[in-house]
Amino acid sequence: MIARTRLRRDGSSAAAARRFVADVLINRGYPHASVDQAVLATSEVVTDAVVHGDSDIDLSVVADGGMARVEIQDGRTSIAGAWDGEHPEHQWRRRILDTCSQGWGVETLDAGLRVWFELRP
Repeated sequence: MIARTRLRRDGSSAAAARRFVADVLINRGYPHASVDQAVLATSEVVTDAVVHGDSDIDLSVVADGGMARVEIQDGRTSIAGAWDGEHPEHQWRRRILDTCSQGWGVETLDAGLRVWFELRP
């Protein structure tokens, strides 16, 4: 099952993303602890896209009862900045993804930058 939404690049996007991811995972039967971790990681990645991105944000959740994958994509064409820097804010975001997920990554695509993470129920 894939659920998708598009968010505007504004201050309300992180809250909308948190609600969307929580609703999808709860409806798929994920335990609250996993949902909480996904919500925290989503909030950080979407906040990064709002602060550093330059376009609307595409959010997708693939959840089939096994591993869930959350993907956030914006129009950036480089990971320079929030995902490769040594600034404490950048380190904090990476640490949250390390802690809240079983794996994560950053990909540059023709259509923009995609940050993804996976978690188990």
